Amino acid sequence: MRAGGAIVFCIGLLLAIISAASLMMSDGAPRWFWLGFVGLPLMFAGGVMSMFGWLGAMARFQAREGAPVAGETFNYMSGEVRDGVRDLAGAVGEGLRGEGLKVCAKCGGRNNRDANFCQSCGAKL
Repeated sequence: MRAGGAIVFCIGLLLAIISAASLMMSDGAPRWFWLGFVGLPLMFAGGVMSMFGWLGAMARFQAREGAPVAGETFNYMSGEVRDGVRDLAGAVGEGLRGEGLKVCAKCGGRNNRDANFCQSCGAKL
């Protein structure tokens, strides 16, 4: 696709140049002006072919350039967020284990640490 695109583009460019030269140099009706209507679409087709031919190489280049930046960003963010995630995970673990909660002796309901009365039955804790 790379070589074919370049060849088709160059042929289209040559036809467009011949068309423009025929238009500029003629005294009457230009004889080769119609070649422009063939050359310009060929230039477009050659450009598209070249673009698709180089698409994989460009994607690999962008991946190589972007991977170190993404890695550094991840490391920076993980370092900044690590303590907050630890605190959150600890709080969730305490909640799941029931640490820091008062258990009602009458009904067995769980209440906040600073509660004076049970939220379930109203008994004094």
